[in-house]
Amino acid sequence: MQYQRRSIRKARAIRTKAFFITLLFHLALIGYFTYGTDLSLQDYLPETVAEWVGGGGESEGGSEEVEPPRP
Repeated sequence: MQYQRRSIRKARAIRTKAFFITLLFHLALIGYFTYGTDLSLQDYLPETVAEWVGGGGESEGGSEEVEPPRP
């Protein structure tokens, strides 16, 4: 029983460590592609993802309101 608790804890620690290493790698990769360019990160993101993070997904000049379609 004690062995099972230790193995579960160790597996959880390994998964947590792998998650943070993967997150750090992806952030570094995104930073590498966007560093030193005159484009912002918002230009690289798809519109849906940009809306999730609060950027709106629109580049320059796209600030006009769009009316939803009426039935």
